[in-house]
Amino acid sequence: MLHTLERPNCCEPMALGSQAGELLSRALAHGLTFALHQACARCYLLRGKVVKSLEDAWTEQGIRAWRMQQSVAGYAGTGPAAKMAQTNPLPGPTGPWKITAYDQENFQGKKMEFTSACPTVIECGFENIRSLKVESGAWIGYEHTSFCGQQFILERGEYPRWDAWSGSNAYHTERLMSCRPICCANHKESKMTVFEKENFMGRQWELSDDYPSLQAMGWGNNEVGSMKVQCGTWVCYQYPGYRGYQYILESDRHGGDYKHWREWGSHAQTFQVQSIRRVQQ
Repeated sequence: MLHTLERPNCCEPMALGSQAGELLSRALAHGLTFALHQACARCYLLRGKVVKSLEDAWTEQGIRAWRMQQSVAGYAGTGPAAKMAQTNPLPGPTGPWKITAYDQENFQGKKMEFTSACPTVIECGFENIRSLKVESGAWIGYEHTSFCGQQFILERGEYPRWDAWSGSNAYHTERLMSCRPICCANHKESKMTVFEKENFMGRQWELSDDYPSLQAMGWGNNEVGSMKVQCGTWVCYQYPGYRGYQYILESDRHGGDYKHWREWGSHAQTFQVQSIRRVQQ
Protein backbone atom coordinates (compact mmCIF):
# COMPACT_ATOMS: atom_id res chain seq x y z
CA MET A 1 0.00 0.00 0.00
CA LEU A 2 1.33 3.44 -0.92
CA HIS A 3 0.74 6.67 0.94
CA THR A 4 0.93 9.87 -1.13
CA LEU A 5 1.87 12.94 0.84
CA GLU A 6 0.08 16.24 0.55
CA ARG A 7 1.82 18.64 -1.82
CA PRO A 8 2.62 22.34 -1.36
CA ASN A 9 3.01 24.48 -4.49
CA CYS A 10 6.76 23.85 -4.79
CA CYS A 11 6.54 20.07 -4.49
CA GLU A 12 5.50 16.99 -6.35
CA PRO A 13 3.75 14.04 -4.65
CA MET A 14 6.07 11.54 -3.02
CA ALA A 15 4.98 7.96 -2.40
CA LEU A 16 6.29 5.95 0.51
CA GLY A 17 6.31 2.23 1.17
CA SER A 18 4.30 0.60 3.91
CA GLN A 19 6.95 0.82 6.66
CA ALA A 20 7.44 4.59 6.40
CA GLY A 21 3.78 4.97 5.52
CA GLU A 22 2.78 3.40 8.83
CA LEU A 23 4.86 5.99 10.66
CA LEU A 24 3.25 8.69 8.57
CA SER A 25 -0.20 7.42 9.50
CA ARG A 26 0.68 7.65 13.18
CA ALA A 27 1.81 11.23 12.71
CA LEU A 28 -1.35 12.11 10.81
CA ALA A 29 -3.38 10.69 13.67
CA HIS A 30 -1.79 13.36 15.86
CA GLY A 31 -2.82 16.14 13.50
CA LEU A 32 0.43 16.54 11.54
CA THR A 33 0.51 17.15 7.79
CA PHE A 34 3.66 16.39 5.82
CA ALA A 35 5.05 17.25 2.40
CA LEU A 36 8.42 16.23 0.95
CA HIS A 37 10.21 18.70 -1.29
CA GLN A 38 10.79 17.21 -4.74
CA ALA A 39 14.40 18.38 -5.01
CA CYS A 40 15.91 17.70 -1.61
CA ALA A 41 13.11 15.60 -0.11
CA ARG A 42 13.98 16.85 3.36
CA CYS A 43 11.21 19.36 3.99
CA TYR A 44 7.96 18.64 5.72
CA LEU A 45 4.86 20.71 6.28
CA LEU A 46 3.99 20.96 9.97
CA ARG A 47 0.71 22.75 10.61
CA GLY A 48 1.29 24.91 7.55
CA LYS A 49 4.95 25.78 8.23
CA VAL A 50 7.84 24.22 6.28
CA VAL A 51 10.46 22.87 8.68
CA LYS A 52 13.84 21.71 7.36
CA SER A 53 14.16 18.34 9.06
CA LEU A 54 12.57 14.94 8.72
CA GLU A 55 14.41 13.75 11.81
CA ASP A 56 12.23 15.85 14.10
CA ALA A 57 9.14 13.93 13.06
CA TRP A 58 10.15 10.40 12.10
CA THR A 59 11.83 7.62 14.00
CA GLU A 60 15.25 6.49 12.81
CA GLN A 61 13.68 3.31 11.43
CA GLY A 62 11.33 5.30 9.25
CA ILE A 63 14.09 7.62 8.07
CA ARG A 64 16.27 4.68 7.03
CA ALA A 65 13.40 3.10 5.11
CA TRP A 66 12.70 6.37 3.33
CA ARG A 67 16.39 6.98 2.56
CA MET A 68 16.75 3.54 1.03
CA GLN A 69 13.78 4.15 -1.25
CA GLN A 70 15.16 7.56 -2.26
CA SER A 71 18.58 6.07 -2.96
CA VAL A 72 17.41 3.24 -5.19
CA ALA A 73 15.08 5.60 -7.04
CA GLY A 74 17.91 8.00 -7.84
CA TYR A 75 20.71 5.80 -9.22
CA ALA A 76 21.31 3.13 -11.81
CA GLY A 77 23.50 0.23 -10.73
CA THR A 78 23.77 -3.52 -11.10
CA GLY A 79 23.05 -4.84 -7.60
CA PRO A 80 19.82 -5.94 -5.87
CA ALA A 81 18.93 -2.37 -5.00
CA ALA A 82 19.16 -1.38 -8.66
CA LYS A 83 16.81 -4.22 -9.61
CA MET A 84 14.41 -3.02 -6.92
CA ALA A 85 14.46 0.46 -8.47
CA GLN A 86 13.63 -0.98 -11.88
CA THR A 87 10.70 -3.06 -10.63
CA ASN A 88 9.33 -0.60 -8.06
CA PRO A 89 10.27 2.92 -9.21
CA LEU A 90 9.32 5.93 -7.12
CA PRO A 91 8.43 9.37 -8.49
CA GLY A 92 11.19 11.95 -8.20
CA PRO A 93 12.36 15.24 -9.61
CA THR A 94 12.89 15.52 -13.33
CA GLY A 95 15.64 17.73 -14.67
CA PRO A 96 19.00 17.89 -16.46
CA TRP A 97 20.97 16.29 -13.63
CA LYS A 98 23.35 13.39 -13.84
CA ILE A 99 26.44 12.50 -11.87
CA THR A 100 28.55 9.32 -12.09
CA ALA A 101 30.35 8.38 -8.89
CA TYR A 102 33.16 5.88 -8.24
CA ASP A 103 34.36 4.32 -5.01
CA GLN A 104 38.03 4.54 -6.10
CA GLU A 105 40.19 7.41 -7.35
CA ASN A 106 40.67 8.10 -11.07
CA PHE A 107 37.25 6.74 -12.00
CA GLN A 108 38.01 3.17 -10.94
CA GLY A 109 36.11 0.63 -8.88
CA LYS A 110 32.40 0.43 -8.32
CA LYS A 111 30.38 2.84 -10.47
CA MET A 112 26.99 4.40 -9.84
CA GLU A 113 24.86 7.03 -11.60
CA PHE A 114 22.70 9.52 -9.70
CA THR A 115 19.92 11.63 -11.18
CA SER A 116 18.38 12.86 -7.92
CA ALA A 117 19.31 13.54 -4.30
CA CYS A 118 21.20 10.86 -2.37
CA PRO A 119 21.06 11.38 1.44
CA THR A 120 23.66 8.68 2.10
CA VAL A 121 25.95 6.78 -0.27
CA ILE A 122 26.34 4.03 2.35
CA GLU A 123 22.87 2.70 1.65
CA CYS A 124 23.74 2.72 -2.06
CA GLY A 125 26.60 0.30 -1.41
CA PHE A 126 29.44 2.86 -1.22
CA GLU A 127 31.74 3.52 1.73
CA ASN A 128 32.71 6.86 0.20
CA ILE A 129 32.83 8.67 -3.14
CA ARG A 130 36.47 9.00 -4.21
CA SER A 131 36.07 10.30 -7.77
CA LEU A 132 33.17 11.51 -9.90
CA LYS A 133 32.03 12.96 -13.20
CA VAL A 134 29.32 15.60 -13.37
CA GLU A 135 27.68 15.01 -16.74
CA SER A 136 24.82 17.49 -16.50
CA GLY A 137 23.54 20.10 -14.10
CA ALA A 138 25.21 21.47 -10.99
CA TRP A 139 25.38 19.53 -7.72
CA ILE A 140 26.32 19.98 -4.08
CA GLY A 141 28.43 17.32 -2.39
CA TYR A 142 28.50 17.03 1.40
CA GLU A 143 31.13 15.77 3.79
CA HIS A 144 28.61 13.79 5.85
CA THR A 145 25.35 11.95 5.26
CA SER A 146 22.00 13.74 5.35
CA PHE A 147 23.44 16.76 3.52
CA CYS A 148 25.58 17.88 6.47
CA GLY A 149 29.16 19.03 6.97
CA GLN A 150 31.35 20.82 4.46
CA GLN A 151 29.77 21.72 1.14
CA PHE A 152 31.49 21.20 -2.22
CA ILE A 153 30.22 22.78 -5.42
CA LEU A 154 30.25 20.21 -8.25
CA GLU A 155 29.88 21.74 -11.69
CA ARG A 156 30.11 19.95 -15.02
CA GLY A 157 33.46 18.22 -15.40
CA GLU A 158 35.68 15.47 -14.01
CA TYR A 159 36.96 15.13 -10.44
CA PRO A 160 39.57 12.33 -10.34
CA ARG A 161 40.39 12.76 -6.63
CA TRP A 162 38.91 14.30 -3.51
CA ASP A 163 41.24 17.30 -3.72
CA ALA A 164 39.70 18.25 -7.08
CA TRP A 165 36.57 19.34 -5.21
CA SER A 166 38.07 19.97 -1.76
CA GLY A 167 41.68 20.99 -2.40
CA SER A 168 41.26 24.73 -1.83
CA ASN A 169 39.37 24.35 1.42
CA ALA A 170 40.80 25.41 4.77
CA TYR A 171 39.98 21.99 6.18
CA HIS A 172 40.78 19.15 3.79
CA THR A 173 38.55 16.11 3.87
CA GLU A 174 38.41 13.00 1.72
CA ARG A 175 34.79 12.30 2.63
CA LEU A 176 31.86 12.85 0.28
CA MET A 177 28.88 11.01 1.74
CA SER A 178 25.78 12.66 0.25
CA CYS A 179 24.87 14.82 -2.72
CA ARG A 180 21.95 16.57 -4.34
CA PRO A 181 21.28 18.53 -7.54
CA ILE A 182 20.91 22.30 -7.63
CA CYS A 183 17.56 23.20 -9.15
CA CYS A 184 17.87 26.97 -9.46
CA ALA A 185 21.29 27.54 -11.07
CA ASN A 186 20.98 30.42 -13.54
CA HIS A 187 24.40 31.83 -14.35
CA LYS A 188 23.34 34.65 -16.70
CA GLU A 189 20.50 35.97 -14.54
CA SER A 190 22.10 35.45 -11.12
CA LYS A 191 21.52 38.26 -8.66
CA MET A 192 22.08 38.65 -4.93
CA THR A 193 22.45 41.37 -2.28
CA VAL A 194 24.96 41.24 0.57
CA PHE A 195 24.44 43.15 3.81
CA GLU A 196 26.94 44.43 6.31
CA LYS A 197 25.05 43.08 9.33
CA GLU A 198 22.77 40.17 10.13
CA ASN A 199 19.00 40.41 9.51
CA PHE A 200 19.60 42.48 6.35
CA MET A 201 20.82 45.54 8.22
CA GLY A 202 23.61 48.02 7.50
CA ARG A 203 25.33 48.81 4.23
CA GLN A 204 24.22 46.70 1.26
CA TRP A 205 25.68 45.82 -2.12
CA GLU A 206 23.96 44.20 -5.10
CA LEU A 207 25.94 41.54 -7.02
CA SER A 208 25.40 40.15 -10.51
CA ASP A 209 28.95 39.05 -11.38
CA ASP A 210 31.84 37.01 -9.95
CA TYR A 211 34.04 38.70 -7.33
CA PRO A 212 37.38 37.00 -6.51
CA SER A 213 37.95 39.64 -3.80
CA LEU A 214 35.11 41.60 -2.23
CA GLN A 215 37.53 43.94 -0.50
CA ALA A 216 39.33 44.75 -3.76
CA MET A 217 35.95 45.64 -5.27
CA GLY A 218 35.12 48.05 -2.46
CA TRP A 219 33.55 45.99 0.32
CA GLY A 220 34.81 47.46 3.57
CA ASN A 221 35.72 44.35 5.60
CA ASN A 222 36.18 40.59 5.42
CA GLU A 223 32.73 39.71 6.78
CA VAL A 224 29.19 39.62 5.41
CA GLY A 225 26.33 39.73 7.92
CA SER A 226 23.46 38.44 5.78
CA MET A 227 22.49 37.83 2.15
CA LYS A 228 19.44 37.78 -0.10
CA VAL A 229 19.59 35.62 -3.24
CA GLN A 230 17.11 36.96 -5.76
CA CYS A 231 18.03 34.65 -8.63
CA GLY A 232 20.33 31.71 -9.27
CA THR A 233 22.82 29.97 -6.99
CA TRP A 234 26.01 31.45 -5.56
CA VAL A 235 29.13 30.08 -3.88
CA CYS A 236 30.57 32.21 -1.09
CA TYR A 237 34.15 31.51 -0.01
CA GLN A 238 35.86 32.22 3.27
CA TYR A 239 38.99 33.72 1.66
CA PRO A 240 39.84 35.73 -1.49
CA GLY A 241 40.52 33.82 -4.70
CA TYR A 242 37.69 31.35 -4.09
CA ARG A 243 39.51 29.59 -1.26
CA GLY A 244 38.45 28.27 2.11
CA TYR A 245 35.11 26.93 3.21
CA GLN A 246 32.33 27.01 0.63
CA TYR A 247 28.82 28.23 1.43
CA ILE A 248 26.35 27.48 -1.36
CA LEU A 249 23.33 29.79 -1.31
CA GLU A 250 20.26 29.10 -3.48
CA SER A 251 17.33 31.32 -4.39
CA ASP A 252 14.87 28.47 -3.76
CA ARG A 253 16.05 27.80 -0.17
CA HIS A 254 14.89 29.88 2.78
CA GLY A 255 13.03 31.95 0.21
CA GLY A 256 16.47 33.16 -0.85
CA ASP A 257 16.93 34.87 2.53
CA TYR A 258 20.03 34.06 4.60
CA LYS A 259 19.79 36.36 7.60
CA HIS A 260 22.64 34.85 9.64
CA TRP A 261 25.72 32.70 9.05
CA ARG A 262 24.00 29.81 10.82
CA GLU A 263 21.77 29.46 7.75
CA TRP A 264 24.71 29.08 5.35
CA GLY A 265 25.30 25.44 6.26
CA SER A 266 25.93 23.12 9.18
CA HIS A 267 29.70 23.75 8.86
CA ALA A 268 29.46 27.55 9.04
CA GLN A 269 31.01 29.12 12.14
CA THR A 270 31.80 32.70 11.14
CA PHE A 271 30.58 35.69 9.11
CA GLN A 272 33.85 35.64 7.14
CA VAL A 273 33.20 35.79 3.37
CA GLN A 274 35.80 37.33 1.03
CA SER A 275 34.96 36.06 -2.46
CA ILE A 276 31.71 35.15 -4.22
CA ARG A 277 30.86 33.67 -7.61
CA ARG A 278 27.88 32.42 -9.60
CA VAL A 279 27.28 28.70 -10.10
CA GLN A 280 27.59 27.47 -13.68
CA GLN A 281 24.62 25.56 -15.07
